Amino acid sequence: KAGKAKKVQFRPQAKSACDLSKTPPHDLLSKEEEYRLINVELEAKTADLVRQTEQLMREQSEVLSRPFSNVLLSDTEDIDDSSISLLRSTGIHGIL
Repeated sequence: KAGKAKKVQFRPQAKSACDLSKTPPHDLLSKEEEYRLINVELEAKTADLVRQTEQLMREQSEVLSRPFSNVLLSDTEDIDDSSISLLRSTGIHGIL
């Protein structure tokens, strides 16, 4: 069983009330401000990810709501004439 990786759990050390009382108030205020700034950044990133996810879901829904033949036709719009000739010469006629 030497091949199994060990799980390492990270547990931040909790500060006791005694430890916090020894910390100067300025340090606590600066830490609080730092956490607020980090939280604002995290909320902005989360909002952006939610927006991107919603956009992808709308696009996927649009594609899935189209009839299958329309999807194939729209996909072939990007294929140039030489590619179509090649596909037809290989016997693939059904999708074009």
